[in-house]
Amino acid sequence: ASAPRTGILTPMSRVGEILKGKYRLDELLGSGGMGEVYRASNTLVDRTVAIKVLHAHHVKHPEAVSRFMREAKAANAVRHRNIVDVLDIDTDDGGVPFIVQEYLEGEALGAKLEGATTVLGSDEVLDLMLPIIDAVGEAHKKGVVHRDLKPDNVLLARVDGELVPKILDFGISKVGSGDAGERAGVGAAAAG
Repeated sequence: ASAPRTGILTPMSRVGEILKGKYRLDELLGSGGMGEVYRASNTLVDRTVAIKVLHAHHVKHPEAVSRFMREAKAANAVRHRNIVDVLDIDTDDGGVPFIVQEYLEGEALGAKLEGATTVLGSDEVLDLMLPIIDAVGEAHKKGVVHRDLKPDNVLLARVDGELVPKILDFGISKVGSGDAGERAGVGAAAAG
């Protein structure tokens, strides 16, 4: 990895690697301070997925690993149509944790709003926000508070020809009353 002028290490792409003998990393979709997101293939069932991989240098920091793994648990605890679905969590052969999520194609709500040439109509706003409000309410019932809900963390996914808003990135969620001081996860979003 080369170091840009900022002094932060640029992660090397892991495209082409196979994790746990079944997840082939096909394309780097994005990278954040804590990890990278890849479009990947579950070669055993021929399914496209998104995989978030913690940057390897964070593995030696137990708090970073713990937060990363709690992100998957927070999203998985809710299980709602409008929250990204977590399919698996594991570690690679080097002990680096990764989260397998449903692969979504679409546009972030933030990008849609920035690129809008007209104001969204009230019906369109309701169609987008009511499912998100329902998902947030369900998360709160399960003791999960997202704490970073913003337009960039809502993906307007295309699912079977339908526009489905999906909440992403439970990276700094607060989980359950017993974990009131704990925070979950990383900041890279899974999307396509």
